[in-house]
Amino acid sequence: MLKKAAIILVLLAMLGPSVALVSVGALMSPGAGASCIVPGASPHLTVGEVPDELEVTTANGETFTLNQEQLGHAATIIETGSSIEGVSRDGLVIALMAALTESTLRQLSNTSAYPDSADYDSDGDGSDHDSLGLFQMRPSTGWGSGACQIK
Repeated sequence: MLKKAAIILVLLAMLGPSVALVSVGALMSPGAGASCIVPGASPHLTVGEVPDELEVTTANGETFTLNQEQLGHAATIIETGSSIEGVSRDGLVIALMAALTESTLRQLSNTSAYPDSADYDSDGDGSDHDSLGLFQMRPSTGWGSGACQIK
């Protein structure tokens, strides 16, 4: 129950009045290119059991439900981000807000720009330019390979 509460608190924090489009650039280096491995020690935070779904309410009163897949992606962001030296709680909230804003926490392929992205496990096919993944990053602008974006 405490773990569910922690997930709920993190998600509510990211849906607060400060929800805005943010850049994940502070968390990732455009020059990182081909590597999908995130350097760092073992995760500082470990997220427990992810609930089947979670109903959330935005600052302006809109209510929607995040499913287990979306919450699993949020858990991955928390665990991965917390394993990177220098990434603070605020950095994790920014990453969660960016993924929520860009893809609604869905791992999106983009088969029109990258036909081979259909070969990777995804939550659907996006179509925003050549953007891929949770953060809708654009490999053509130096944000790693397509395979790294939707793993």
